[in-house]
Amino acid sequence: MPTSSHWTAIYDPGTYFNNGVTLTLGGFPNNGFPQYILDEPAPYLGTPAFVLWQPLSTNTVATFELDNIPDSPAGYTYDLVLYSDNSSANAGTTFALTIGSGTADQGISQTINAPDPGQTTGPNNIFREGANYVLFDNVIPANGTLAGTGTPLSTEADLNAIQLVAVSLPEPTTLSIAAIVGASLFARRRPRN
Repeated sequence: MPTSSHWTAIYDPGTYFNNGVTLTLGGFPNNGFPQYILDEPAPYLGTPAFVLWQPLSTNTVATFELDNIPDSPAGYTYDLVLYSDNSSANAGTTFALTIGSGTADQGISQTINAPDPGQTTGPNNIFREGANYVLFDNVIPANGTLAGTGTPLSTEADLNAIQLVAVSLPEPTTLSIAAIVGASLFARRRPRN
């Protein structure tokens, strides 16, 4: 079971394997390489910008599909993280799941790229939800498959990396406590006559 499987768009679109799970990318041009060649030193090696500097880009709808995903064991579900930023931090991508299910964290299903505070150009060096990645919570594959699309928000759709993570569900007692706290907060907010 992949606990932190990570694919990066270093090579041409195609099919890649990680822990038995396959990733198939479509809709990207065949020459979608990162800004630098593999035998040259990466300008941001060891930083978030290393991932965010290497997008596959297209001006049409892109697709991704993960197959052979094992069922999550009892008490676990999956989170799916889609990283999307171009080398100038000036585009955006809207993501949707087409096979399987999941909920966009905080309702955020698109990236709106922007440079880091104080940085005027170039890729971000910090991960920011909604700026350069989106997170789908409580992801449930359909028969071992998750698939989705990336649609250009403005000029292009970018995909830098995909991360599929098995996460434990909250304990039932934690959920009960959260429900009690939520109910008491709601009761306090009711107007008094």
